[in-house]
Order: sequence, then C-alpha cells, then structure tokens
Amino acid sequence: KVVWTITDLCETFDVEATWKLNAPAALEIITPSDYDGDACQTQEAINDKFENWLMSGVVNGGCDSKIVTIDKTVADAPSACGGSVTVTWKVVDLCETKSASATFSVKPDVEAPVLECPPSDEGSDSIFICNPILGDNGIPVDVVDKVKWTDNCAGEGYTEGYDDGNGVTYDNCTYSLTRTFSQTDNCNNTGTCSVTYTWTIDEYDNCETMFARNGDDALCFLKDNDGNGSGDFNRWGWTNLISQGTNYTMDLHAGAAHCNATEANKVGTATVNYSDNGEITVQYELDPGYAMNEAHVYVGCKLYPEKGGKKGGYTVAPGQYNYNPNSGLDYLDDFTVGPIYAQGDVYIIIHGVVCEEVCRCSVPDPDTYVPDASSDDPAGCGEVQPSVQVEAVDFTAYPVPFDSEVTLKYSFEYETDVKVEVFDMKGTLIRQDENTSYAKGTVGKTKLNLSGTDDQLLLVRMSTSKGVVTKKIVSSGSAK
Repeated sequence: KVVWTITDLCETFDVEATWKLNAPAALEIITPSDYDGDACQTQEAINDKFENWLMSGVVNGGCDSKIVTIDKTVADAPSACGGSVTVTWKVVDLCETKSASATFSVKPDVEAPVLECPPSDEGSDSIFICNPILGDNGIPVDVVDKVKWTDNCAGEGYTEGYDDGNGVTYDNCTYSLTRTFSQTDNCNNTGTCSVTYTWTIDEYDNCETMFARNGDDALCFLKDNDGNGSGDFNRWGWTNLISQGTNYTMDLHAGAAHCNATEANKVGTATVNYSDNGEITVQYELDPGYAMNEAHVYVGCKLYPEKGGKKGGYTVAPGQYNYNPNSGLDYLDDFTVGPIYAQGDVYIIIHGVVCEEVCRCSVPDPDTYVPDASSDDPAGCGEVQPSVQVEAVDFTAYPVPFDSEVTLKYSFEYETDVKVEVFDMKGTLIRQDENTSYAKGTVGKTKLNLSGTDDQLLLVRMSTSKGVVTKKIVSSGSAK
C-alpha cells in the first residue's frame, strides 16, 4: 500500500493505492506409488515397467517449477531375479525447493528347480538290477541319463548331463553307481537329485562233471572190467540199477575222481521215481551255492550205452546217452527229466555239469525236459510201450488239426481226478488243467486254449489214478 501526500498553496491532502502480488499455488510433487512386482518376469519387461514408472512422476503448483534432478540409488531397473531401486525427484522453482521419493521393487525368485529322479526300490535307498545289459562304458543301459525338472518361473524340461561322482564301485558281488542330476534356473537357483543304482551279474566258476550215486549199490565205471570189452573206462562215474515201483534218492557228486564219493564233493540229490506203470522221472535238486548248465540221462537194460558204428562196444560219454536235453541249461538248481517209459529192472546213469555260484541274483524257475515220443524205447530193452498202465487210459482230441482251441474227451470206469499237461517238443510245460470232479462212467471234457503257442506239434499227457497216456496233437498251421 502506497500513500502519496500532496501539498499546494491552499491545502494538503493524501492519496493512496495498493499493489498486491498473489502467491503461486503450493508446490506439490506427486510420485508414482511404490511398485512391488512379482517374480518370474523377464528383464525386458521389468525395464519397460521401470521406465514408465519413472516418467509417471508429476509436479503441480509452484512458480516456474521444474524437475531438476531424479536421483536413483542404482543406475537402472532392479534385476528380474529380485531387488529394489529408490528414486528421489527434486523440484526447484523461484520460491522454494522440494523433493520426494518412491521405491520400485521386484520380489526375489528363491525357488530352485524341482528334479524328478526315479524312485528307489521299496524299503531301499537304491534301484537294483539283476543281470543288466551293459553299455560300452560298463554301466547298465537301463540307468537314466536325464530326468525331468519343473521350475516356478522357467516351466519344465529335462536335464542335460550328470555327475557320476566316483563312478562304478564294486563290493561283494554288488556294483554300485550314484548319478546326480542338477538344473540351474535364470536366477542361479540350483536344484539337484541323486539316484543310486546297484546291480549284480550272475557269475559261476569251478564247473565240474557230476554223477548220481545210489549208495553202495552203484557200480563205478572205473571198477567194471567188462564195461568196454577191453578193461576199465577211463573216467569216473556210476551206473545204477533201479526197479519198477520203487523210488530212489541218490547223492550227486562233482569232481569225485576215482569214484571217491564224500560229503565234501556232494552237490545235491537226484530223485528217481519209477512208478508201477513204468514211468521214470529224474529230478535234479542242487544244494545252495550250486547251479547246473547241462544234464544227460541214460536208461537202458544194459549197464552202459552202446557205441554206434562197426566196432560196437560200450561208452559212458554223456553225449551218447539216450535222454539229452538241449545243452546250455540256464544255470538251474531244480531240473526234471521225464517221463521216460520202461518196464522191469533197468540201469540209469544220471550226469550233469555243475558250477559253483560266485555271484547270483537271479532265481531260476524249476524246469522240465519231456523226451520226444521217439525216445520212449530205452536202449537194449526192445519194443516198450509208451506207458504200462494198471488200467487203460485214453482220450480223444478234436478238432484235429486244431486252430486255437482243442477239446479232450474221455471216459473211465472209476472215480479219479484227471490231470492234463501240454508240453512243447522241447519238453517245456506250456499248459495244464485238472478235473477234480470227474464222476465214474461219465464223459468228461477238458477244453484247452492253445492260442499263442509257437509250436505246431505238441505233446498232451493225461494222468488218472490208474494210468497215464501221452499223445501228440497237431495245429492247423502245421497241417498247412
């Protein structure tokens, strides 16, 4: 406010006026809200959001106000793996200076990928493999070389590479390998899993020939001066006389040089069942720690097999026996040969090759060799019927030839269970059935589904309480 005083010759008076300058609007800085972003964004997306966030700061009021500086604790946006940046906006106008701050944050990714290693065997901390196929590196081909991973940010995939640590180790028949897989995500979080494999490979050593000995009644090859027509055989072993309707348990001896049978060289037993109807079965049962890979049986009316050719004479070479299963048995500890058909007193030589088990993980199933019907005539006994029965046993098979199913029809004048067994020409049991409710004088039928069998010629054995009969049946494939 200004007052002017005016004086002239006549008077004095005041004149006043007011000059007013209005204050500008209050200076105000409006910062963006603090940003707290989720993890698992790309760095590019974080950078874009950060730049847009910076530019969203606003200044209101003031006099000729402007943002003169934007101060940041770091030069750029935080890492997509987590972090924060605090930004200060500083504003200066003609009257004052003000500043305000806000924070831009990204949640850290601290979750490591999750790997899915194969589970260990139940009750174990490893996966066991028996007799695996080994690769060129000596490691089982079943050992996995990659595993699946999942990550909260990166999705899923499969590992590349692995760490086998100390490699394959061996201790007391067991090989072992611990394989570790790892996966690192974009934020350097590493997940791992390990799986331990153990395996055993069947190993055998000290394979020896073995023969069955029926106690002191057995005749040693070395002590028979008439055996080969010109002195003793040049090998050890025994031939044994057996009688129809009698069962025998004979010790199996291996490496018994000079027929010196002792407990030390006993490796198992051979059970010989010679039934009233003339059926002979031989069951090899080896003691723990032994397995057999060959079997040969001779049954005949002479002490030994006869040699072929012009010279004649006798032999005890196992390859000349009349019941020789296919060589290369899969290291069995329970093996049966039979039925072999005979009548009256006959001689039997039971031979095999037995090995000591060094390492073993497999558990072999008992196996059976059923001789071909053409072998039903024991050497030197003349013509022998396939089965000497107390009462006749017979059945009819239809259709013949069969396709996938065959029906056996039978009738007996006595109460009995009726057991049916089907063998391939190698002697392997492939089907069996038993009728436990057959009634005397009725017509019984047993239907067998033989689809899926490889052999076109099969042996069917029917057993009742009073007899046994074996017949061949043929498939339609064979007939064609």
